[in-house]
Formats: sequence, structure tokens, C-alpha cells
Amino acid sequence: MNRPQRQRQSYSERRRILEELQLDGTQWRTPEPFDHVGRTSQNENFAIDVNPAGTGVSGLFIEQINESCTPQFNIYGNTTNWGAYTVPLAPDGSFKFDYAYQGTIGGSYPASDHLTVSGRVSNGGLAVGNLVLTTSFSGYGKQFSCSSGLQSWTAARSS
Repeated sequence: MNRPQRQRQSYSERRRILEELQLDGTQWRTPEPFDHVGRTSQNENFAIDVNPAGTGVSGLFIEQINESCTPQFNIYGNTTNWGAYTVPLAPDGSFKFDYAYQGTIGGSYPASDHLTVSGRVSNGGLAVGNLVLTTSFSGYGKQFSCSSGLQSWTAARSS
């Protein structure tokens, strides 16, 4: 399957394929739909696409981002899958997703989230960067402030 064919796959098809991927040692097997696949420093799956023109990054997928909170509380999950949302790829290979949004904790408590994913794609096919997710919410009679802390990620070209 060539790059343009992969780009035309639907969001749900790409997600289905990602869910079927199995870890083989430290590498994914058959990561067909994404240009670059790898892991975060929390040992979670990470993937992005670089468009054929080399001017944008899309398809951001992070399997899970774990957060610790003050007062003591932990958030697990936070799957990120931004599909076709595209950010510019600078001439030096750098890019940044920076997004604030509203969500819920446990489906009940409204939360304010902010995710920043920055990185650089090299001509050699390696992409590296950092991410941080912060969340604030009120629940259980308390105000919580949560963060993943600065996490690193690495992804290698899969095609």
C-alpha cells in the first residue's frame, strides 16, 4: 500500500488497524496506516502522519496519557485521536499541536484539558518530541489540578 492509499483510509479504518496492532518486542507489527509509529515515555502507542507534500502533520494518535493530580488522584486513559486535524510542518521539520478543550472525568465531572504535543521530523525518518496534558476539575468535593508531566515520544517512519 503506497502513501496516498494510506492517506485515503477512513478514520475508523485507521483506528481499527491501530487497535489490532500487537507489540512485538519494542516494535509494532504491520503499522500500515501511519507514516510514523512509536512509543511515549509512558510506554504507550504513538502515531502521526506527515502529508505527502511534507508541509503538515496529522493523524495524531496517543493510546493513553496518564496524569497525577493534587490532591492525590490519578487519571488513566485520555486516548487522543485527532484524525485529519493538521498542523503545519516547518522547514526545519518542527511541528506543534496545542489544544485546549472541555471533557469529563468519569463521565460526571466537567473538566478543562490542555494538550501540547511538539516534535521534529528528520529526513532520516525519525520523529521525536514531547507532550504534556493538564486537566483541572471539581469533583468529590475538591478542586483537582492534574498533569502528565513532560513526557517524551519517539516514532520511526513505517513506510
